[in-house]
Amino acid sequence: CLELLHTNPSSFVILSAAMADFTLDKKSGKIKSGDNLELTLKPTAKLSSQIKKEFPNCKLILYKAEADISKDDLINRATTKLANDNADLIIANDIADPSYGFSSNENHIIVIAKDGKTMELSDSKSNLARKIISDLIMEI
Repeated sequence: CLELLHTNPSSFVILSAAMADFTLDKKSGKIKSGDNLELTLKPTAKLSSQIKKEFPNCKLILYKAEADISKDDLINRATTKLANDNADLIIANDIADPSYGFSSNENHIIVIAKDGKTMELSDSKSNLARKIISDLIMEI
């Protein structure tokens, strides 16, 4: 992703999910087969927090998926990520609701812009994607 921005630093960047929140802590030496194995995970660096630092002219659109939290907490967490990563727009949703999220073609999202404007939308995922591209991105 960052390599592509070098050729067009004013691009739109849409990060719909973290590449990986954790990675394995590397162990040295051979792992003996047949023994129990304990894995240690460590947090990975967030790509979203690096983009605007190196490419301040790009337009950064992020997603924030949470589970089983209140609407206010979802908005607060998304707003914090928006500010921390210097993003232009963030799209937040609660993936725990079975009528939305991963197991459904429908979704309910809260869109938060850098200027603090918020908008709630419910529709099919494909219609929401079209709306995000055609309307929301044109506003930022």
